[in-house]
Amino acid sequence: MEGYAKGQEAQTITILENLAAYLSLLRQHIRKEDYIFFPMVEREIPREEHQWLLEAFSQEGMKMGVGYLVKSKRGLYEMAGLLLI
Repeated sequence: MEGYAKGQEAQTITILENLAAYLSLLRQHIRKEDYIFFPMVEREIPREEHQWLLEAFSQEGMKMGVGYLVKSKRGLYEMAGLLLI
């Protein structure tokens, strides 16, 4: 990051390449969740257990707080900004 902060082109290119690879990985991961994992969960997990899991995830989300999501989104927007340079 130091080289990027100093405007060194090679370091900037390396960061942008890594961000693009990470973005691609995230897109693939989300696609697999949306089209393979979540439909499988809907089919295989009994409704009562599914409801219990939703509540457990909700409780964990509340423990992490709203700030966690805001902070995560801010980081993603910063990375996206680098890719749009």
